[in-house]
Amino acid sequence: MLLNTSLTMNKGTNRNQTEMKHTLRDWVVYLGIALAIVLGIVFYADSASVDAPLPTREFSLIAFTALVFGYVVKEKRKLWRSPGFWVLLAVFLALHLASYLWLVSRVPLLLLVVLAAPEFLLISILVDKTLGQSASR
Repeated sequence: MLLNTSLTMNKGTNRNQTEMKHTLRDWVVYLGIALAIVLGIVFYADSASVDAPLPTREFSLIAFTALVFGYVVKEKRKLWRSPGFWVLLAVFLALHLASYLWLVSRVPLLLLVVLAAPEFLLISILVDKTLGQSASR
């Protein structure tokens, strides 16, 4: 009985250590993303002339893409090891970019903001339908 309790405690300790490693890894990824964003802004500010207007449409493309696909990737974490998930996400990303570039000159920017939530839901549903029920949380 004592041996069994000892093994159970070791499993719990190993699980906590694994969770801590994942948490640390997540924070390193978040820090890397934040650093990339800050460096991008600094390089843009350094290279742009003082009178140049801010490229709001380009910034909105980056922001909406990160928002929509960031949430999909977060919600479908169980599928990260599946190559099909990443291929499907790449196809959706190509469609997203192509449609955004087509829409950006035809509709007001505010409408694109409103379309971000339905796009997330659509991509999430299509991932579930394509890859089966294992995609749901």
